[in-house]
Amino acid sequence: FFFQAEDGIRDFCLSRGLGDVYKRQVHGESQKQFVVVMKAKTGVDDFLTRADKVKQLIIPQNTKDRVIVKPNNEGLGFKYNCYDSDILGDYVTEEVFNRTVKEANKIIEGVWKKRKLEETAEYQPRLKYILYLAIGLSIVAFILLLISIVSEEGQEALILVSIICIIMAGVLTVIVVVISLFSHPKFINFDKTVRNKLNHFFDCQNNQQYLKMNLEWSVENDFFWLELKILRGFQNVKQINNNVENNQIDNRRLSFEAQPINKV
Repeated sequence: FFFQAEDGIRDFCLSRGLGDVYKRQVHGESQKQFVVVMKAKTGVDDFLTRADKVKQLIIPQNTKDRVIVKPNNEGLGFKYNCYDSDILGDYVTEEVFNRTVKEANKIIEGVWKKRKLEETAEYQPRLKYILYLAIGLSIVAFILLLISIVSEEGQEALILVSIICIIMAGVLTVIVVVISLFSHPKFINFDKTVRNKLNHFFDCQNNQQYLKMNLEWSVENDFFWLELKILRGFQNVKQINNNVENNQIDNRRLSFEAQPINKV
């Protein structure tokens, strides 16, 4: 028996030669082009979850002037193992760095929980009771019609009451339908809310402590990662303190050398 290897591992089927390979290649290319065109027309990327988008992201790497805090696998938070002591060791401790990342994760988690509560909450609960009332009136109208058929007395009154019940049930049903069609639940915009909260949080963090350490946080536009920049235009705190101490020592040495020596 001889086996023909044409284009890698094939399905369990008989080989039909190079023509079969060519046709399948052309068919594969046409499928790829169709997918690209459909994505462009339908905006299919909008339906991807944040976890799917994380897999497609090209996340920037650390440099001597910045540290990137990468997203977690779900795209709904940030990893805790992004501290780089070689880059940030002279500026901020790992404890302070991780505490800031933890607070950012809490912000995203809080907005996510609020969004989930809104999605699972019952919308317009009063409409349900109005619909129950309409159903009850319809049942009453049906019973009254049956009684009017069986009973020989008061048929006109029973029919009149049943008609009124049917009209009220119809009006209530129309009200429920109209409200359901023209009113929609208003959910918070998850991305916009998280972005605003994170920007506000890091603005406060920068102003309160990080700018003093010559560092500055920034949030990626879709908050897939965080960036901690080193402000190279300034010397870091340790360098400033060392320079001050060295200057003080040099000044003392110069003043001591400048003093006249009294000969005995």
